[in-house]
Amino acid sequence: MIPVGNSSGLTCFMYECSKICFGFGVRPDILDPTIVKVSYPVFQTGFWYVSVFSLNTLTWSRLQDFQLSRPSLRLKRKSQAVIGRFIYWAGTEKLVSPKGVPYKDYTLVSFDMVTRQFHIIEITSLLKVVTPTPFTVCELGNSVVISGMIMTSEVTLFTGWVLDVDGTSITRFSNLFCIPTPMAQQFVSLGIEGNARSFYIAPHKESLLLINHSDRALYSIPGVLEGVESWSNH
Repeated sequence: MIPVGNSSGLTCFMYECSKICFGFGVRPDILDPTIVKVSYPVFQTGFWYVSVFSLNTLTWSRLQDFQLSRPSLRLKRKSQAVIGRFIYWAGTEKLVSPKGVPYKDYTLVSFDMVTRQFHIIEITSLLKVVTPTPFTVCELGNSVVISGMIMTSEVTLFTGWVLDVDGTSITRFSNLFCIPTPMAQQFVSLGIEGNARSFYIAPHKESLLLINHSDRALYSIPGVLEGVESWSNH
């Protein structure tokens, strides 16, 4: 709860929502399946609250502040890689340039399952200029792969980079692929209107669906699939 004002002796509070990110890996030295639960405020910068669950001991342990990352850093929940003793995520941080212009910086974040310590892995300037943003993280053998889209004036590129990472820094990187992808010539409005977070669109049985009812009913959007198939055949 965050106090937002007071009047006539009454204090008003705003409920503070938390964003939760989970990580999972097996600690290699003792073969201990480990769950990492990271929680932090959604709407403002705030301190991390991290708990670690050990399957061998069946206990949760809260990490101390010195083991955590910067409070302003946020993790991409759907992007994770596990290599050896480390769990890796894509990380973002809202910063302000010397000219006062806000921007978002992208980096890698690792968690050491042995020492239970978070590390911020800075992306070098040479790699940053060719890194897609935002990017996703996965593993390939003993290396981390970051991939994503790079928009140019003529073509959209889907690129991937292989990173050799020791848990705290990038020691080597190389390009894995760079694939040009078709660009649509124009956007067609589907005529969908609604309040933010009142619905979402997701693929289901090769069609797009609009889901916004408590009965979990599925509503298809006529003509969308045909348009996608027509575009993909060009």
